[in-house]
Amino acid sequence: MGLFGWKVPIERNIHPPRDIRAAWRRNIHDQESMSKPNFQTAPDLTPKPDPNWWHAHALRAYQKGLLGRARWLGRIGQIVDPAHLPSAAIEGHGFFQTAQAKPALAAFGRCLRLRPDHGGSWDMIAVLLHVQGDRAAAAAAAGRFILTAPDDPAAGHKLFHMLRAELRDPEAEKWLRRAYLASRAARTAIETEAERDERAVSIGFDLGMLLLSKYRWDEAWRWYNLRLQRATPKPDRTRYPQPFWTGAADPSAHLLVWGDQNIGDEMQFAQILPELRPKVRRVTLECDARLAPLFQRSFPWLDAVPRGESPPQGPFDLQCPSGHLGGLFRSDARSFATRPQGPWLRPDPDKVARLRERYLHASGGRPVIGVAWKSKNINFQGKNLPLPAWGSVLKTDGAMFLSVQYGDVGADLADVETQLGVRIPRDADIDPMVDLDGFAAQLAALDLVISTSNSTVHHACALGRPVWTMVHVRPDWRWGMRGERSPWFPSLRLYRQVERDNWTPVVQRVAGDLRAWIDARPADRSGSPGSN
Repeated sequence: MGLFGWKVPIERNIHPPRDIRAAWRRNIHDQESMSKPNFQTAPDLTPKPDPNWWHAHALRAYQKGLLGRARWLGRIGQIVDPAHLPSAAIEGHGFFQTAQAKPALAAFGRCLRLRPDHGGSWDMIAVLLHVQGDRAAAAAAAGRFILTAPDDPAAGHKLFHMLRAELRDPEAEKWLRRAYLASRAARTAIETEAERDERAVSIGFDLGMLLLSKYRWDEAWRWYNLRLQRATPKPDRTRYPQPFWTGAADPSAHLLVWGDQNIGDEMQFAQILPELRPKVRRVTLECDARLAPLFQRSFPWLDAVPRGESPPQGPFDLQCPSGHLGGLFRSDARSFATRPQGPWLRPDPDKVARLRERYLHASGGRPVIGVAWKSKNINFQGKNLPLPAWGSVLKTDGAMFLSVQYGDVGADLADVETQLGVRIPRDADIDPMVDLDGFAAQLAALDLVISTSNSTVHHACALGRPVWTMVHVRPDWRWGMRGERSPWFPSLRLYRQVERDNWTPVVQRVAGDLRAWIDARPADRSGSPGSN
């Protein structure tokens, strides 16, 4: 069966043996299957001629997490009846759950041989091909999935993700809007009203993220704000009883602003906080505890309180999640152009001076450049760039490179020293995972930060430091899809990947610009850090 040049893997050699009992014994003693399940504790498994019997036991094993057992019970169901699609499907799901892509593809391929319009198999094949990196074939499989169920919002949502991976955004947006309308139309027989609503919210939120990446601000924020209606918002949107602020001036109001996303988002949306001051009487900002000292110094006119298990004490008149500030104050391009300019976070000046002196002494007066190369977000590992791949950048002479990467980086630094002969020091007194105020002082003491997309970029830009960021071909929404600047971060320069998985041209551009940047600097840089 062809699919735009991709052939569905179909395993054809399933023939009923003469002795089903012998086949069963042979299968349960397979080395892989014996590694986890204990077949001695199974119920009565006297071989039956009905494939549905085998499938029922396979499904029960699957639901209990006994995946090896489920696969082999599904296989025996196919031996009993090679045309039994449910047995092939349960075997495929068993392989999928243990990340065995090749046999999973073969199993779902058998399903399609039996029924070419089996939507569930096309769905799983799309996911497997996407994971394997064959994105064009994954998009094609998702297209076949939606042909089997044109009004199924799950199919449209899946096709959206596959088309986005292929950078086919206009088509992706079309199918996502169609999926949203379908999700609101009618729920399926097996889902609850709440499940239907959650699906619609998830689709709508993805639409908001897509529109934000296109800088279509006015429409984007309405969809983006659906994030608080998701099943697991952070914190729970019912945590505070006050009405949501609409952005209208209320000189008597005490406004509670609370961070509803991660560290990077809290620092990004903090740039809007000064614009609240003339609109309300008082502002309390509930934030990540690690940010509270930095925010309090930066915005002394508000009360920065660390987020804990219990809500902060009021009384408050109104509430506003920090992510909602974007929709209230950044609804068009003009609102970015007229915002207050300059950095919005203020590090401890004494710490900055001490670190600056220490780093300049270590560098012999050369510029000090911080480097960060990975994110801890497991959903976006494609934007990471291991240090050994930075060769032409790190071998640029005339500067000292300093690790500003959060987390355990010992192995990474050892690898780059072994492979490139480049030693990158790190300051053991600064822990970016724990002491964000100290980390702010460190970043402020540097001349330049070069990083892949992670929260270090947000942190350094909020401090007004010059930052060069290498971004994935399909970047995070705040970096947009084109150009070398972001409207959110004036001190940021973006270096965009053009071809997926190919970072070499990006690194070469950074290395060339770094050489020119170093050569253009005055010989004596013993004073304050440089500018972009």
